[in-house]
Amino acid sequence: MSGSMDASIKLYDVNAEKSRQTYRGHTDSVNSVNFQPFTNFFVSASADKTISVWDMRTGLTIQTFYGHLNSVNDADFSISGHLISS
Repeated sequence: MSGSMDASIKLYDVNAEKSRQTYRGHTDSVNSVNFQPFTNFFVSASADKTISVWDMRTGLTIQTFYGHLNSVNDADFSISGHLISS
């Protein structure tokens, strides 16, 4: 992990004003998080050159995608939810 960057993701409960869950798996800074609509999944993009899909219920990574040669700045689901662009 480079410097003091936090490689975790936190899910906050807006109404309760507190953190509900912390997700760990990236080895460098997390640059974006986007939810897949109407599901319990979200995708994260990281400076560790990976994209991960997470299950909010279990806190586990479902799939990690490799192939970028540099930091991934953003990733998001298509409208159908079957594709991810980065």
